[in-house]
Amino acid sequence: MWSLVSRPRLVALSALLATGLLAMAVMAGPVFAEDDPKPTTITIAPIDQPKGEPAILSATLKDADGNVLGGQMLRFYVLTEVFGPRLMKVGEALTDVSGTASVAFTPSWLGENKVTVIYAGSQASAKSQAEAAFNAVGPVKLHQNAEFGLQTVRDWAPFVAFSLVFVVWATLLVVLFRTFRVMRPRRSKAAVPATQAAGVPPLPDER
Repeated sequence: MWSLVSRPRLVALSALLATGLLAMAVMAGPVFAEDDPKPTTITIAPIDQPKGEPAILSATLKDADGNVLGGQMLRFYVLTEVFGPRLMKVGEALTDVSGTASVAFTPSWLGENKVTVIYAGSQASAKSQAEAAFNAVGPVKLHQNAEFGLQTVRDWAPFVAFSLVFVVWATLLVVLFRTFRVMRPRRSKAAVPATQAAGVPPLPDER
């Protein structure tokens, strides 16, 4: 009889214990989830490049709840086809209090430019990226001489060449002058008696 009575109690106790464990697991679940990085989203602002001026690339970073994330690094890339499709970094900037970061970009080619903005993530925020495109208009400066580049060399080249020619000719004239001076014959002096050379008057002629 004891076995018939204790069996339902044992089943009830087991069910109660399982329910308690399940409840603890459900309550502990969100605690562990809070340690995972929260999802983020990047929104790229419409890109409009004035003719002949750099394009301003701007993006805003937010978390899954729509809160802006300031002080986070956003990196800006454009897709280039040189040596195959690849992302070329054109700048990076920290997001401000409004979650926005911006960089200036001067396109290297006309037409469509594809932009990619990447957030590497942090311990609290998950990484994310976004893509956009804009139409680059001309003129686009492909090259600009540096302040101390080739233009400076061109400006000073005539003066340097004239100085070198002047130094060469001056050196040649000095060498020729010294050579002729050494080769010029000197006047020979007549032999002077030793007595005259010593200041003694010559003896009278006995004849």
